[in-house]
Amino acid sequence: MRGVGVVIGRFAAAVVAWLGTSAVVQAAELRLSFAELATVAQKVVGDAKIYLNNKPGGLLGLAPQSSVTLAGKQSPLPLPASTFPILDSRYAYYVADISSAAVRVSAETGVLRITVAFESDGPELVGACVSGPCRLANAMPQVEWTDPTVTVDLVPVLVAGSVSLEVKSARLGGVLAPVCRNESGVISTSLCNLSLPFARSTIQRLRKEVDATLKAKINEPAMQATIANGFKPYLSVGSLGSIEIQKVASDTRGVTIVFRIGG
Repeated sequence: MRGVGVVIGRFAAAVVAWLGTSAVVQAAELRLSFAELATVAQKVVGDAKIYLNNKPGGLLGLAPQSSVTLAGKQSPLPLPASTFPILDSRYAYYVADISSAAVRVSAETGVLRITVAFESDGPELVGACVSGPCRLANAMPQVEWTDPTVTVDLVPVLVAGSVSLEVKSARLGGVLAPVCRNESGVISTSLCNLSLPFARSTIQRLRKEVDATLKAKINEPAMQATIANGFKPYLSVGSLGSIEIQKVASDTRGVTIVFRIGG
């Protein structure tokens, strides 16, 4: 990617300038635009995967659970099912086997934006009865997710002598809509319509839970360290030695990286 080479070249130029100063100078700084940083971040997080699933199933009721994978390291993403009572039974909506398809990093005002697009095959949320007579079990609306995305806004921060990305906000994008498609007759359709308000309420809770859970997961120390390690190969200059980042600051226009050459 040409943009990555430009960033590395500018880093090298900053190092050369630093070497040409007096020994009194302890550090130098590099100024990058968010667009320049985005080209590097794409290389660092472009292979990330997000998998959303909390539906029981498989052997002994077990099934793969939600996770985030970055640099080959998979980390669980806790996503509890949303349950609610109707009449004399308790029901739940489960996120059903949704995998990310692409990750794109772009520059916005004052932040890097990661947009994760998901596959969209079949209903994304499915209802099931948890306990009770379960009279509505076969009449619950399915929830379909049109243009499924997750958008994450991040700012660069200093982590362990490198650059990492801290989440400021995460948002579930696209349209989540409950749909009654029961073809068993008027009664089943009426029962499905009875469940629609609960499905809509579940969608609102899911949006908040995914946003908060994803933000907390990416901001965990282990995930931050993985991102910082991913940036390190792009913050070095040949045989001059390791580059130690001492400060990372950003504003609406770009990023300032203060560094020195380690021994």
